[in-house]
Amino acid sequence: MTTTSTGRPATTLATWDAHYEAGRGWRPITDSEAVAHAAHLAPATPGERALDIGCGTGELAGLLQEWGYEATGVDWAPAAIAQAKVRHPNVTFRCADLADLAGDYDLITARLVYPVIADQDAFLATVGRLLRPGGRLAVIAPLATELTTRQHVGLTDEHLQELADWADHTGRYEHAGLRVILCGRTTGEQRPAGS
Repeated sequence: MTTTSTGRPATTLATWDAHYEAGRGWRPITDSEAVAHAAHLAPATPGERALDIGCGTGELAGLLQEWGYEATGVDWAPAAIAQAKVRHPNVTFRCADLADLAGDYDLITARLVYPVIADQDAFLATVGRLLRPGGRLAVIAPLATELTTRQHVGLTDEHLQELADWADHTGRYEHAGLRVILCGRTTGEQRPAGS
C-alpha cells in the first residue's frame, strides 16, 4: 500500500478512476462555500492564471474561470477529466500526473487533495516551480482532528507545519468544516518544505 509522507494511506489512480466511472463524486461546492472562496480568491486581475490540482469534475476550476482567471484543471483520473470537460466546456482540463505539469500560475488550488497525496514534498516542489513570483497556493481540506471517520482525508498538524515552512507567508479562513490555508510565495525560487 502506498502511504503519504505522514504514513497514512494514499489513493491510487485505479481507485480514483473507478470512483468517477461509477458516477460518484466528492463533497460538492455549495453556494455558500463558493461565496467564501470568492471573498479570498476573486476577482482575478486580467491575465491571471489559475491551476486547480486534483480538479475532479471541475467545480472549482469552473468557479475560478467565472472569477476571471484563465483556469486550468488537472486530475490524473481520465473519467474525472471527461466529466469536467462536459460540465465546464470553457475551462481547459488536462489528464496529467503532477510531475508532468508545466506553466506558470498566479493561483494554485488543491481542494480535498493535499492530505491524500503520496508525496507532499514533491507536491510542494512542483507547486513552487509552477507559481509565479507573488503567487498563492490555496489548500482546502477539513482538519483531521475534527473528523469522526476517515481522518486520513483531513489536514494534520504535520501538514499545517509543512505548509507554513514552505510558504513565505500564510493566511487562513474556514467555512463549513473546511480549512483553507493560503500560502504565499514572494519569489519563484525553489525552496523545499522545512527549510
